[in-house]
Amino acid sequence: DDQKNALVYYEKALAIREKKLPPNDPSLYPIYSGMGTIYLALGDEPRGIELQEKSLKIQETLPSPNYKSMSIVHYNLAMKYKGKGNLPAAIN
Repeated sequence: DDQKNALVYYEKALAIREKKLPPNDPSLYPIYSGMGTIYLALGDEPRGIELQEKSLKIQETLPSPNYKSMSIVHYNLAMKYKGKGNLPAAIN
């Protein structure tokens, strides 16, 4: 399965970067976001949401945030919360 293979490579990239970089390094947010998207697609919502939120947390601290990327992450989270019937979380 392509998504599971992609996760293997994301995990490898993340492990390499986490050894050398601080936990809030900007180069980590695309990895967290990509992994989160895959976990959400595979139905592992808790892990997917956790990683998407990690991505957002890093992006929000950047001097020049990537608003396009942030909006995609917010959208993904909102759709998952809406699907679970948690409209207050989806709105926030």
